[in-house]
Amino acid sequence: MPEEVLVVVGDRFPQFAANRGTVTASQLLERLRSGEVHGPLRLAVGQGLLPQQLAEIEKFAASGDGTAVCHGGVPVPAEHRVVRPGHPPTALIGRVERAAADRFTAPLLLDERVDLLQDRLSSQHVSAITLLEAARQTWVTVTEQFLLSDEERATCVISEVTGVRAAYHHYVFPLPATVEFRLTAHGKVPAQRFGFTVSFHQNQRLTTEIAAEIGVLPEAVAKKQEALAARQALHDALAPLRAAQPATAADTHPGGIPA
Repeated sequence: MPEEVLVVVGDRFPQFAANRGTVTASQLLERLRSGEVHGPLRLAVGQGLLPQQLAEIEKFAASGDGTAVCHGGVPVPAEHRVVRPGHPPTALIGRVERAAADRFTAPLLLDERVDLLQDRLSSQHVSAITLLEAARQTWVTVTEQFLLSDEERATCVISEVTGVRAAYHHYVFPLPATVEFRLTAHGKVPAQRFGFTVSFHQNQRLTTEIAAEIGVLPEAVAKKQEALAARQALHDALAPLRAAQPATAADTHPGGIPA
């Protein structure tokens, strides 16, 4: 029996799943559970699958009966602080690995429940704002896990992001894709700064590049700076209101002339 080759995507990508050679996660799992798949099935895991769907596909692929084989394996979500407790769908990337001294890679791994996806599920491609958030998660994860020392990791935070520049060369579709972080600059005076480019690759083609610089400060210093900035912002917001207040009797001379 000829081998069947498919890309599995999340159920919330119906427009893309209409293309020949794709199957939604629910359709695939229904076939596997029912025993409908009798010959070799080679799969690539695309975007938008739920964690439980990934786990079940991994279980079928690991059974060893040759029914389903996942090309490239089933990606694992990243473990990092950008994922809010109790909100695992906020993760947009898989586990980050070091490829070289200044280069790190991770799979793009979109969960269909991610808020950023909801407005664009009527189209076939992944939106630019979703890729920007995936890039942010990548630079936060790489910085925390690889660029800071153990002591810095416990006491420091990313205090600023500057010089963000983005170039979108090609559409990114809900197919397997790789995120690459490349460190381009590192300085320590007066505080640690990192320059980098986060790029997205699909089908061996560069699709998107996002470059930026970040500053890292001790958390106590960053909070102090934030508090000072908050007070200044509030003062500036109130200044026009104070200036617009009508003069009162206490503000004028006895003759009615403003003081």
